[in-house]
Amino acid sequence: MIWVGVVLCIFVLIFLVIYFTTLTILIRVHKSDKRNEAIFIFKCWNGLIRYEIKIPFLKIDDDGPNVVFEEDKKSGNNPKKEKKETKKVTPEEVTDSFSDMKTLLEHIKAMHKIISSFMATIKIRNFKWETMFATGDAARTGIATGLMWTTKTTFISVISTIFRLMNKPVIHVQPVFQGKGLESRLSCMVQFRIGNAMKAGFKMIRYWRGGKATFKTLPLSKLSSTKKNETMN
Repeated sequence: MIWVGVVLCIFVLIFLVIYFTTLTILIRVHKSDKRNEAIFIFKCWNGLIRYEIKIPFLKIDDDGPNVVFEEDKKSGNNPKKEKKETKKVTPEEVTDSFSDMKTLLEHIKAMHKIISSFMATIKIRNFKWETMFATGDAARTGIATGLMWTTKTTFISVISTIFRLMNKPVIHVQPVFQGKGLESRLSCMVQFRIGNAMKAGFKMIRYWRGGKATFKTLPLSKLSSTKKNETMN
């Protein structure tokens, strides 16, 4: 029994240490003609544990971005294969549809509340975003400069409402009216307590287990009942 108590105390101690540990993520993004990569460095316990992920950016073709879609083609030349269905919509189905929409919105709202409460505990420090660019045309460069400033200030405004900015972000735009090119650097430090992430995860698991949505209309409710009947057979 003594050994059981000792092992239990060790597990509790390890859990508490992990729970109150602060995870630090260093983010560095560099986009230029010579260097295109994003680096994520995960650290805790003053760098005792350190893990680095380097993600190189995909290069874009000089002719422009090309996206290929696979398309399934179905022949519509044979009129015999065409089917026409007539469906009757009752007032009960309309009412059930509104009820399902309300249920779905309530679940989305509850899930958003869990995620947003966790994001509000995330701290962002030393945010810095510098951009130097030239379009090859002075007039276009001037217009692009204004758009770049608007984009950056809007981005800062959005993240300040989601996360906790611990100090004033540094943003800079430097237009070059000769030549053509782009260089952008972004760096910041993201910190949060692992315990807060664990609590958010436990809340989401408990929410999905005990708060599953029940829909009255197709395809969700009748589809689930059909699957149950097939399983029983």
